Amino acid sequence: MSKADKKEFFVRLGAITGIFAVSILACQWQNWLPIHPYVWWILLYNVLLTAGSFLMLRKGISGDEFDFYNNFMGNSTIRLLLSATLILIYFYQVNVENMNFTITFFIFYFTYTIFEIKHLLSNLRANSGRVHKQDEK
Repeated sequence: MSKADKKEFFVRLGAITGIFAVSILACQWQNWLPIHPYVWWILLYNVLLTAGSFLMLRKGISGDEFDFYNNFMGNSTIRLLLSATLILIYFYQVNVENMNFTITFFIFYFTYTIFEIKHLLSNLRANSGRVHKQDEK
């Protein structure tokens, strides 16, 4: 994966985060939806989780196919366990607006996970085409 792909990922990550931030501010200003008090921390957690996950998986793309799959599955497991641990800690320690927290958390979690997978798959297809062309020579 090239530096341009990395830059493209972070530009798109910033764009999605900006859209979420503007949406949150609009909802808070107009009182359209009940916004959880920790919404900014949830957003920050998911942005950092997505960026860290991408940087770790980026190393697996350039290697063997099976290394990527192993890295991807390990990374997905770690993401899920970290998020489940965070939710359990919140439920048992903070215990404020649990349902609102859970809904907000999973909206961000799934959006950023889908974004990351979509970006990685598009790069895998591009890399796969280059590898197959080199194998034919």
